[in-house]
Amino acid sequence: MKKVTLFLFLFIGFYTNAQLVFENNKTNSNTPKFIVNTSNSTTQFYTKVGGIPKLYYTWNKVPQLFDDADRTNRYKMTVVENDKIAKRTFEIYYSLYRETQGYIGYIKQTIDFHDSRPTKIIEDNFKLKN
Repeated sequence: MKKVTLFLFLFIGFYTNAQLVFENNKTNSNTPKFIVNTSNSTTQFYTKVGGIPKLYYTWNKVPQLFDDADRTNRYKMTVVENDKIAKRTFEIYYSLYRETQGYIGYIKQTIDFHDSRPTKIIEDNFKLKN
């Protein structure tokens, strides 16, 4: 009986940590959220189209742990998307503060247009959705 109970608690614990939904700190931002789904190794990036959040990119990888000093686990992922308009580089970071079990996220988008427009850099901060 103890093993079954322990298994259920572990299963529920791993299942709830399988998906991290980060919401933008600024409500009027064009990047409302991103989702890291560790159970199927995908990261989803949302953007607002006509004021409605829509799925914009899905990547088949998740941010990887790169630093765990100072009781903080830091994760990072960089992806590059190239289309007819621009080369878009996304640097996705999130951190877990182990003492408080709090998450914060950060995305830096670098948009390098193929025409004469200047390069655009967009930085957004996120918090974990409750």
